[in-house]
Amino acid sequence: FRGYVPNQDDNIRRDVMQTMRNFFYLDFHEIEKKYNIDFKKYFKKEIDDMKEFINDGILEPSETEIKITEIGKLFADQVCKIFDIYIR
Repeated sequence: FRGYVPNQDDNIRRDVMQTMRNFFYLDFHEIEKKYNIDFKKYFKKEIDDMKEFINDGILEPSETEIKITEIGKLFADQVCKIFDIYIR
């Protein structure tokens, strides 16, 4: 048999990217409960990498969530690439 078996990190990142692409919104608590992680610690680098998107008005972060703005919806794929470790 051939293929790839995703690990826990792959599953977490897939869930984050799918949620943001589909709903343009991500609640940190949902991911934390589902995967038993501290979102801000787990994704510290990714959160730091979002600053350019925040400055450009593509993302609206808060302490507990990230929202993609109306204009940012056009750039949702680029935002999600922040979480994709295979693209870096």
